[in-house]
Amino acid sequence: MIRLYLEDWATNTGILGFYRILEHAETDLFEIEETYLDFDPKLLHDFPKWFFNYAFDMFSVANEKENRMNAYLTHASSNFKRFKDFIFADIKSTENKLNKRLPIEGRTLKELFSRKKDVSTIEELNTITKDYLRLLKQEQVNEVLTLNMIRFRLGELHGQTSFLQRSRSTLNRSEHEEFLARDFIQPILLEQEVLAVLQSSTNPNEAIEGLNKVIQQTDDADFRKLAKQTITKLKKDELLYCPVIEGQLALTDYTEAVFLPNAVSLANATNYTWNNQKTFPISNLYRLIMFCSAFGLYKDGETYSFIQTDEDFDALAEVNDLFVTNKKQNNPFEVFLYDTLKEAKDKAGWISKNMLIVEFQNSGKKTTLTQNFLSEHAIQYLQERGGKELDHIKYPPFRNVILRKLLNGEQFFRDITNQLRKNVDNNYSCYDTYAATLAMFHLNRIKGCYGMSNETREEQYESMQNRIKYALMDGREVRRRLTERRMENKIPGITYRLLNALTTNNRQQFFETLFRTFLLVEKNTSMYVDATREHSNEFEGIASALLSGLNDKPYKKEVEETN
Repeated sequence: MIRLYLEDWATNTGILGFYRILEHAETDLFEIEETYLDFDPKLLHDFPKWFFNYAFDMFSVANEKENRMNAYLTHASSNFKRFKDFIFADIKSTENKLNKRLPIEGRTLKELFSRKKDVSTIEELNTITKDYLRLLKQEQVNEVLTLNMIRFRLGELHGQTSFLQRSRSTLNRSEHEEFLARDFIQPILLEQEVLAVLQSSTNPNEAIEGLNKVIQQTDDADFRKLAKQTITKLKKDELLYCPVIEGQLALTDYTEAVFLPNAVSLANATNYTWNNQKTFPISNLYRLIMFCSAFGLYKDGETYSFIQTDEDFDALAEVNDLFVTNKKQNNPFEVFLYDTLKEAKDKAGWISKNMLIVEFQNSGKKTTLTQNFLSEHAIQYLQERGGKELDHIKYPPFRNVILRKLLNGEQFFRDITNQLRKNVDNNYSCYDTYAATLAMFHLNRIKGCYGMSNETREEQYESMQNRIKYALMDGREVRRRLTERRMENKIPGITYRLLNALTTNNRQQFFETLFRTFLLVEKNTSMYVDATREHSNEFEGIASALLSGLNDKPYKKEVEETN
């Protein structure tokens, strides 16, 4: 058995991809333990077939386009022209890709596209789409298109190695499998034969003798060549082993083709490797494992993502599988992370120290890499508050912004005021901004932003939270009274003046506008005198809550208020 230990994040993308391929193949020639994966090298004989089986399931163009066309048809009921154009643009794009490889199918798509002017109803568009998807699902068509997608995804991470060379773009599936076997699998199998001799020997001389004996007995020219190279290195004491996969010979180098986003051109790497050596030897097995990294990463748009943990193999696989499922449900990463932490408050502290979120964009030889650790204040907030505030933010785009900034420990006051401004002219409830205001208050409390004395801190915090709640209720009451007096048309103007004063921290102007408004509806302003003074640290919270209430729509069903 060969053992693959979990390593750095880049290596783990390959190990996870390798594991997913084996799991998809339903083979029993491997097993996973807490920190490693063991596999029988016999499985490598079938690995090229398994590799492409999984790749075709992952990147099937027919399946991807079926999902996309169904979504277009759903939206076409409300915006027919726009989504009709999207569907026919997709047909034209596929026609261009098939013209040279499959000219008959290309002509079929050309004829299908020519019917665009005649399509004027959802039923006709649905018929065209069905014909298009029926053609895409033909085995030969899907193979050509999916192989192009596989080559593109692998090429982003590994350049033009092996079958990814442009001159080999017209190879069929079986030819791709043959190149994978020849360039990746065969060198590993040969090395295992050499390693068997080395591992059965007690010293270099015995190993040389054993290799010479095997050379005389074999007709395999490739094996004889490798055995002779090994003998030469043994005699010079230059035989190297892979620094990543224990016990494997290091007979190739870490180049850009191994993992392009994380590699440095060896021609200019004199300060990248030890002792001015321009090579970094690795094993062919490690090269194969890294070639599986596309199946361990998740790609959304131009960004690749991976979650690295210091926990066991099952946890690494599970958290990345959950992440992929979350993404396929169109939930941003912040939602996934928030839901995970909220459900496991006892593990939140551990996660903050042991989970690394890696994101990178790769364009040619340029890689932009971001490694994110969770804010300690965010972890503490989630441990204390859970979803008491954030679960009440219902508008997804706003909620995602607040989640992202909270998890990074950033301030989001400006995002609250921006959302308040957007809500002035629409019919969306402003309870979202009130919930975000409370979250901002508790995050600032945890950060110690309010500078309170230890003796009365909790009492003062509770009093501040109550004043924020009262401000929301005051805002709603002012709106109700203005509406009763048939002055609701004044509310947008009042809101804008208060918002402008709030965002510029013009406390005097804010209070003057507030005073005139409250006087108009016969309400007391005493609570706001201190809150708008120069020294007050409650101004942003109380003002945001007041505006949330003032701009809240009365016919909206109220969400249960947070405590």
